[in-house]
Amino acid sequence: MNMKQRIECPFCDGMASMQKEARELIYRKEPFQIIAHFYHYKNYGASISGLSYRAIQYGPVPANYDNIYAYLENEQIIRSEWVRLSNGSAREVFKVESDFETSLFSSQELETINSIIQRFHEVSTWDIVDLSHKEKAWKELESTKQLIGYQNYAFELTTI
Repeated sequence: MNMKQRIECPFCDGMASMQKEARELIYRKEPFQIIAHFYHYKNYGASISGLSYRAIQYGPVPANYDNIYAYLENEQIIRSEWVRLSNGSAREVFKVESDFETSLFSSQELETINSIIQRFHEVSTWDIVDLSHKEKAWKELESTKQLIGYQNYAFELTTI
């Protein structure tokens, strides 16, 4: 498995399930990603992607997320679109340009992803952000925007 194949999956919109509602979780909800990775670490001793996460204002996000998304877009793995919202504002949405490859994940990783989807598929982006702000890691690290250590915080996860 090459690095390009492995790095595309934590962000592909079909990562967790072939269902449409699951696709939106990956791109729209970075806090969903951290919950999945930390939940997997808590249960199996390793994260799914190995990405580092940083506590910032609107929730934990992958460290250097802008560089990650730019790389994936340059490699034509994802594309970004701006969507106009009903209140007149806009937000960026990411779409995957390739099929979901279940073979890139272990059965344990797929089980974790599906567990998280079952828990959060009807939860709004803002509600997930609010939940992430109740986690010990975000409370302790957001003011200094520090990286969130898996060993320090995965076992403190209360969201799921």
